[in-house]
Amino acid sequence: MSKLKNIIKLLRLLQEKKIVSLESIMEACNVSERTVYRYIKNLHDANVPIYYDHRKGGYMIKDNEKELEEILGKSGNRPEINQIL
Repeated sequence: MSKLKNIIKLLRLLQEKKIVSLESIMEACNVSERTVYRYIKNLHDANVPIYYDHRKGGYMIKDNEKELEEILGKSGNRPEINQIL
């Protein structure tokens, strides 16, 4: 799967589950731990407020609903994003 598809998949995971473990991301995207860190850095570089919550044991996006709706649309089904997938 391409990098862009995996990053979109990661954003959708965060939208659906709110908190996503490193292992879940690795499994969903079929990538290594190091690659997940690169994806997260790419999201940081794009000003997506993703962070790791140590108490909850996973990655989250600050103001999850608002931020992800802006990126993916309210239902997560923006046609231009679905074309990529």
